[in-house]
Amino acid sequence: AASDARLVAVLSAPPSQEDAHGLRGLDSNGHALAHWAAKRSDPRFLCFLADRLAPALYPAAPGGPPFPELSAAATDEAALTPLHWAASDGNVATIAAAMALF
Repeated sequence: AASDARLVAVLSAPPSQEDAHGLRGLDSNGHALAHWAAKRSDPRFLCFLADRLAPALYPAAPGGPPFPELSAAATDEAALTPLHWAASDGNVATIAAAMALF
């Protein structure tokens, strides 16, 4: 319930406050929210981010990817993308969902 309220707040925030809730960007280890979504065995979270959250956080630039965080490498030593994370865990359904977003 509290997380639902947070998502509603993020999705309804004006563009000037689109990341007031700290969902865009990297965590302290250099990983984006898309990394954690790809790590899950359930692709629905990644699809939710792409369908509902990414448009609010990443207004698409003309000709640019709709969800740029999905192809962004982490800033840690390994520099893996969210797709790498899904593949390393063998999450075939998540890999398929991620590939469909490119």
